[in-house]
Amino acid sequence: MAKNPRVRVEVYSVIVYGNAYITPRIPITDRILNQDMKKENAGFIIPGDKNTDSTYLIDTYVDDELYSSKYLCVRYWQWYPKHEGKLFKLDENNEKKLVYSNTSSDFDSPSKTTTISFELDSDYFEEDEFYFDYDFVQQKNYGDGQSVNWDVFVNKIYTGHYNSIEEAIADNAKDVTDDILCDEEYHGPGNGYKAVYGGEGLKFTVF
Repeated sequence: MAKNPRVRVEVYSVIVYGNAYITPRIPITDRILNQDMKKENAGFIIPGDKNTDSTYLIDTYVDDELYSSKYLCVRYWQWYPKHEGKLFKLDENNEKKLVYSNTSSDFDSPSKTTTISFELDSDYFEEDEFYFDYDFVQQKNYGDGQSVNWDVFVNKIYTGHYNSIEEAIADNAKDVTDDILCDEEYHGPGNGYKAVYGGEGLKFTVF
């Protein structure tokens, strides 16, 4: 386009619902074209942690007249890291009993934060104490959605949000690794991290 000033391009992110294409008329051209990817946060950030594709509308103008409109679908099938977990109580026989009926996981790309939510069964209340068993997995975003436990790659888990282990230690953050990872193969027989998870929940950082 620099060589031909008569040509102008506008790029839009498209929302796809089944066979319907919804295009917010807010161009992302300045964020997706001619980016210096050596700079931090350069380029157009794709939301979500398990996307299989994203769709864009590319409008091309010649002498400010619309010349063509084309949809471009970019697919990226892959294994992706995912944070999962279980919330439970221990009964009189020290057996684990799940306390929720539904769970969901949401990932925020800019902050690199995953929020895991649990819908408690009617017998339990958000002010109760529960055990949380954390799992780090690799999961396919295509096909059968197969997942593989990758707890073996977890080094440390601390309460709170930190950018490094050194920062967590300096802040006297609690190391909950041995409690929250309940897998004897990798980290020993943890029973989960016991706490009240209601209200705003608890924050953890996984290294």
